[in-house]
Order: sequence, then C-alpha cells, then structure tokens
Amino acid sequence: MVSIIIITRHQEKILRNSLPIIFNQDFKNFEVIIVDSSSDRKTEILGKEYKVKVIKYRGETGKLFNYAKAFNLGGKASRGDIIVRLSGDAIPVNNSWLSNLLKPLANAEVAGTYSQQIYSGSADWHYKLLHFFAFSRFRPFFEKAAFGLMFWGTACALRKKLWEKIPFDERQRTMEDARWSFEVSKLGFKTVYVPSSVVWHSHRRKLKDTLYENFFNGGITRTFSLYFEALLWNTKKRF
Repeated sequence: MVSIIIITRHQEKILRNSLPIIFNQDFKNFEVIIVDSSSDRKTEILGKEYKVKVIKYRGETGKLFNYAKAFNLGGKASRGDIIVRLSGDAIPVNNSWLSNLLKPLANAEVAGTYSQQIYSGSADWHYKLLHFFAFSRFRPFFEKAAFGLMFWGTACALRKKLWEKIPFDERQRTMEDARWSFEVSKLGFKTVYVPSSVVWHSHRRKLKDTLYENFFNGGITRTFSLYFEALLWNTKKRF
C-alpha cells in the first residue's frame, strides 16, 4: 500500500481540485492522509466527503510552519510501505502521476523519487527562476552543482522503512527534503527525478517572503551548513 500525505493550511479550494484527480489515479492501492493546520473546519468537512483521514497539526503556523514536523506526523499515522508527500497547493496533472512516481522504486537502490513541477503564468519571477534550475533542460548541470541536494518534497515518494530510520529533520525548517536526500545518500541510496510524474505548483509571493522561507526560516546557519556538509561529503568521495 501507498500512503499519500497532503500537507495543507486553508487550501480547501485547491483540495477540491486535487482530490478528484488523486482518486482517479490508475494506481489504486493507496490511502490519503491530510495533515491540516487550518484554523477552521473546512478541510475536516472535505475529508469526510472523501472518507480520508484528517490530522490536525498543532505546531507552529505562518512563517514558522514546520513542514518536516507536519510530514512526520502524517508518516506516523500511515499504513503504507511507501509514503508520498504532496503539498496542499500542488495538483497532479493526470491519472498516471502516482504510478509514474512509484516506478523507479522497483530498484532497491532508490530511496525516493520526486515529480516534475509546472507553473502557471501568474507565478512570480523568482519561482520561475527556481523552476529553471530544477526542471529545465539545463537541470543536469545544476544537479551536479547541487552536491546531491536536488530533491523536491512538493510531490515525492519515499520508502517508509528508510523514513523511519531517517525521519525528516524537524530542526531543518526549510530544505528538510534536501536534508533527507543527503542523509540517505550517505547510506548508499539515491533519489530519482521522474519527469513523467507531473504536478501543477505555482507560487506568487513577495521576494522577501521567498528569501525568508528558503534561507532564514529557522536560521540561516542550518541552511548553509547543509550545503557545506554536502560539499565536504562529495569532495571526500572523489578522493
């Protein structure tokens, strides 16, 4: 079984678009768990409509929201051998999103996989720039420069046994997905990008909010220490 964990906050309108597509996937053996930090009950009501489990996240909210803690909470409640993380603002493009995401996990060396993201025309320019690094045809070059940190948790699948051994680091408020990818790589596993598994995912934020989330949320030290650790690890492997 696969457990799809959706992390959401006041995104009931988006869920009304994503849940029908999720339940129409060509891979059928899954459960859906919504980890919700909304202050109202709209998501709980929607969960009852679709008969999915809704867990209330009681931790930090707003700019201090802890994505790792929310996902770990859902993981602990899951029953699947594979756990899939899907952001509340991401919508699968078609009914093969999940089956394509799972295919590389047939290889025992693969710890996790992640989807391609496409954005709407209203996305802000810094999100489009991020997309250029991660999902354009120049991606292989940037992947080598990222020292193994190119792993995106917006829509990803993980082996649960590995996640139980290495849960998402709740001290890493941002880039917790990249941290996980780096830690499993040190055990000899790899993560795989699956361009045939596609989700819509766009942001329209002020630049200062993007910078805060990616560099200052929870401390800039942990963000740059991750880059430094990955650089050292990859340098050692070459010698």
